[in-house]
Amino acid sequence: MGFLSGIISATVKTALTPIAIVKDAVNVVVGEEADSTKSLLESASDDVSDSIDDLGDGDFL
Repeated sequence: MGFLSGIISATVKTALTPIAIVKDAVNVVVGEEADSTKSLLESASDDVSDSIDDLGDGDFL
């Protein structure tokens, strides 16, 4: 994945965070573990980190 696609991926994942929060709230109510939001934000963070590395390697797209 290049810089631009990584940034787009991270942006989409961040935009989906409110949905993950609701899913976590439902999971808590039904007695399951609430880890959707954490997983989504960690994945977005990884995408940004990989994008910066790709930019340094000259892989823009």
